[in-house]
Parts: sequence; C-alpha cells; structure tokens
Amino acid sequence: MTTIKQIKYVIKKTVGEEVLDLVSFLRKKDSVSEFKIAEHINQEINSTRSLLYKLHKQDLVSSIKKRDKETGWYVYYWSFKKNRVNQLINSIKEKEIELLENKLNKENNTIHFKCESGCIRIDFDSATNFNFRCPECGLVMKNKVNREEYICDLKSKIKKLKTDIK
Repeated sequence: MTTIKQIKYVIKKTVGEEVLDLVSFLRKKDSVSEFKIAEHINQEINSTRSLLYKLHKQDLVSSIKKRDKETGWYVYYWSFKKNRVNQLINSIKEKEIELLENKLNKENNTIHFKCESGCIRIDFDSATNFNFRCPECGLVMKNKVNREEYICDLKSKIKKLKTDIK
C-alpha cells in the first residue's frame, strides 16, 4: 500500500512541490473533472492543466475525455495512479545509487587538496590552476585530506538505498 509520505517523496522528486495540493485532492477520488480540480486548488483552469500535464508526463495520472452535453466541449476527467508511485520510488533510488557510486569512484580515483583554514576542498587539476593556493583566502593547500569518513558515508548510503529497492 502506498503511503502519503511515499506519494509526497515521489511528487517532490519528479514533479515539484507546487503539485502537492492537486495530488492530495486527486488521490482520494477517481475520475475528477479538471474544472472541479481547478476550483478545489484555487487555480485557473490553464494552470491546473499545466500541473496535470506535469503529472501525466511522469505517468502519475490518467485521463478520459467526455463530451459535455450542454456545451458540446470535451472535458477531461483525471485519476491518480497510486500503483505508479512505487515504480518511481525505485527509479529515483536507482538514480541516486548511480550518482553516489559515481561520487565514490571519483573520490577513490582523485587526489584532493584542502585549504589549511578549511575554506575549500578541490581536486588536483583545480589546485594546480590556483598554484596550490586557496582561491578564497590565499593560504597554501595541502594534500592531507581525510577521505575515509566521506567514503564510508557514501558506501553506507549506497547500501541503504540498495536494500530499500523492492
């Protein structure tokens, strides 16, 4: 079962916080008119449609269109796809793992220099560009960078994300 916390996580990571009100309204209902959605979230219909299209791009909503008998215009009715949330959670976590593994690889294969006063930490190429002087304070940069804690933290995050993926 998909929790509110999971839904908020996916929405923030994929679409943005501006859609949270719309999603919290839509997730409790099925086949809701775009006009009712706009009225409920206090937005113009065009703004509401824009938000719905963002959700649709991530395959988080589906719609059906029906012709209004009075006006003859088509009206779209939207539903939130709760089952898609878990798929996106796993996809987001896989991307985070990839980014963390790239950072870990770079950390293991790059020499870093640190300012004596702790202003900045940069790689060898950048340090040579600054003649091994801190670009912020001008002090000499040293190669005595303690990377073990950072590497351990990266490995820990990667391990946690891998166990979280279902």
